[in-house]
Order: sequence, then C-alpha cells, then structure tokens
Amino acid sequence: MKKEKKEEQHYLSKKAFLLGRRAEDNKKVYLEAGSWDCDWYWGFGYMEVYNKPKTDINEHYHFESLLKGSCGLDGIEKHFKSFVLDEKEIWVLADLMSSYYSLREVAEVYYQGGSHYTDTSKSLSLKDLKMYERLTKDIEKVIKAVEKLLSE
Repeated sequence: MKKEKKEEQHYLSKKAFLLGRRAEDNKKVYLEAGSWDCDWYWGFGYMEVYNKPKTDINEHYHFESLLKGSCGLDGIEKHFKSFVLDEKEIWVLADLMSSYYSLREVAEVYYQGGSHYTDTSKSLSLKDLKMYERLTKDIEKVIKAVEKLLSE
C-alpha cells in the first residue's frame, strides 16, 4: 500500500488525523481525535470525509467497521489505497483500536450496571464505578497512544 504523509487538521472545532485515501474514490479519510462526551464516556473511532471547503462532514463512520470480520490489516488494506502508517504500524493501530472498543464496552457495563437492553442485569449488581473509572483511564491511555502514532 502506498504511504501517505501524516497530516493533522482542525475542522469544525475538532482535531482530526489523516488515515489515508480511500480505495473506492481516492477521498481523504480522517480519524477524529478522542473527546470526553456527555460527562461519562470517551468518544473515539469516528472516521470522517469532509466536503471540499471543509465546512461540514460528508461521511461519518466507525473504525470498528474495518476490524469486523477481518484480522486488522485485511480490513484496512481493502478500504484504503494509501495510508499514513507502514504495515507494522498498521498492526499496532489495529491492536490499539480493538483494545479501545473492548475497554469501552466493558466500561459501559460497569457504569450502567449492565448492557442496558433490559433491567435483568441490574439484579446482578454489575455496577462498579471504581472499575469504570479504572477502565476510563485505560481508554484514555489507548486514545493518546493512537493519536501519538498518527501524529509523529
């Protein structure tokens, strides 16, 4: 895969890191920087394609879609024709992003006391705010590692 130069942009009051150019249409795809949302969780993994004047988001989807049903590198290689990382770094990125999604799911269970589909899990006493806080700190470490990887 062709190597793309790293690029950091600020669009719509948000920082974003170039991932690469999409294979299907050569459009630049950015990963939005992590953000603390709704005062209880880390928002992260949002991939965006901006309109030409970069005043709005044309497309918004999740990095997780590249990991589903693939072993990390495969999903990324199919989606992009160029990327800002080499093959070894792509594996690191896939590992970090997979860790982020796993930690986020578990943190939500500990915060809410269950998966929030029904009230059944509440009787199991799964709510554990200390564990949630620990996982939230770990999530922040993962996000910082991803942002460092994409910016240096």
